[in-house]
Amino acid sequence: MFERIIADFLVIIHPAFICFVVFGGILVMHRKWIVIIHLPTVAWGMLIEFQGWICPLTPLGQQFRHLVG
Repeated sequence: MFERIIADFLVIIHPAFICFVVFGGILVMHRKWIVIIHLPTVAWGMLIEFQGWICPLTPLGQQFRHLVG
């Protein structure tokens, strides 16, 4: 049961993180303090994308989905 909760959580968090990386600049225009969070996430997203790395959330989510069945 715990594995299923973690797997479901990752299925929600992963796309939410990607959306924040892509569209977080819109939030920054309204709340300036969000830039403190947004800039590191953009840097991480760019590293993942341009270096061809795999996001650590992807294999983690796959592992928990495999455990659940």
